[in-house]
Amino acid sequence: FFDKMVSMSANPVLVGCMSFEYLFVLDHRLSEQSNLPAHKRSEILGEAVSSVFNELFMQSVFQKSRVYSEEAVRQIFFEATQSPSLRVSQESFAKVRSLAR
Repeated sequence: FFDKMVSMSANPVLVGCMSFEYLFVLDHRLSEQSNLPAHKRSEILGEAVSSVFNELFMQSVFQKSRVYSEEAVRQIFFEATQSPSLRVSQESFAKVRSLAR
């Protein structure tokens, strides 16, 4: 019973931790770009936060289901990086993902 309950409740923790890690790495990478104006950096981070923590997505994360596969989590974060301000290439996304591991 306990194992099933834990595995069905793991997605919010998994996605939450990965979200914060993704945002941390993104913020660090943006801060290294000296030619990026502060307002643009804030816009990009704001859009990333909105993408990752949007209400519909969070509702689906908090529904009881099996733990997401690694591929499903990768796809979630790749989709989040495809917002208008971000548009991260597969190669750049792979670099960010490897830094977050």
